[in-house]
Amino acid sequence: MIESEMKQGQLLAVNLSTEQTEKIMDFYTQVIGWSYNAFKTEDISGYTMKSKSGQPATVISHLKGQHANMPPSVWIPYFQVDDLQKSLKTCEELSGKVLKKPESCCGSYAVIENPTGAICALYQK
Repeated sequence: MIESEMKQGQLLAVNLSTEQTEKIMDFYTQVIGWSYNAFKTEDISGYTMKSKSGQPATVISHLKGQHANMPPSVWIPYFQVDDLQKSLKTCEELSGKVLKKPESCCGSYAVIENPTGAICALYQK
């Protein structure tokens, strides 16, 4: 995605953190037909899953490093926000919870829970 195209509220990605990355990667390869590339950064490792056309579909990562405190085996959508700190403050004012404080990874993100218990991540480039 071209950075200038990112807009407030836009769904950017849906990622999964799990202790069983290889098993889950094989599952989605067979069920959906995704292919994959392994990746490793200083703090995270996992797989970038790709559609049959070769377009990135999602990331499946290990519950280690900066993802160690992520909810396990839950798909987490990432939404673009213009001001992460303002969005987190508003979340708490509206009875939501910040489950994971902001961290840097190609920008900044945090994981929140809405008042009914649904989880998502907010991302600011």
